[in-house]
Amino acid sequence: VGLGALYFLVASGLSLIYGLMHVLNFAHGAFLTLSAFLGWQVAQALGTESWGSFLASIAVGAIAGAVFATLTELILIRPLYERHIEQVLVTVGLAFAAVALFEGIWGTDPVNISGPPWLKETTEVLGARVPNTYWVLMIAAVLVLAALVLFLQKTRYGMIIRAGVENRSMVTALGIDVRRSFTLVFAIGGAAGLSYLLVEAQA
Repeated sequence: VGLGALYFLVASGLSLIYGLMHVLNFAHGAFLTLSAFLGWQVAQALGTESWGSFLASIAVGAIAGAVFATLTELILIRPLYERHIEQVLVTVGLAFAAVALFEGIWGTDPVNISGPPWLKETTEVLGARVPNTYWVLMIAAVLVLAALVLFLQKTRYGMIIRAGVENRSMVTALGIDVRRSFTLVFAIGGAAGLSYLLVEAQA
């Protein structure tokens, strides 16, 4: 279950963008990498022995991923909807450029975040000792899934996004700016998987 939660957190943003927007985003890993590095920088500055600073580093990283994803959609993806070959070329190029940039700034050596002591411990369940990091991953996966479902099913923006995917021209004819909703999907997708990266980084 813990491993499945880990995979879900990694894939949640990517599947959200592809599932709703049908955009082949090969740069999704760059969103998460930038998020993790900036979260690490905050953790280095504040320390992560307390839950408050640890959660602050996660929040900063999530915001960074959302901003990066938003800029990518506005500048690179928006002109290329329904042009899948061009989407692949642009996002692959962005991924390569981002990797080179991140290596130039932070290098290639592994970095670690030392989280609250509780994360390094284990909890016994039916005789098995489960690392507490997996509990965090499982809780984070449930929260992310619930938030995405509620957003898409119960909010006005969720309704606009689903309608825009089905018939963009009709929604636009009703005077609704579908492009803003599509940008929001990218922002959410860019922020969704950060909890996995920071929890795994400190392990």
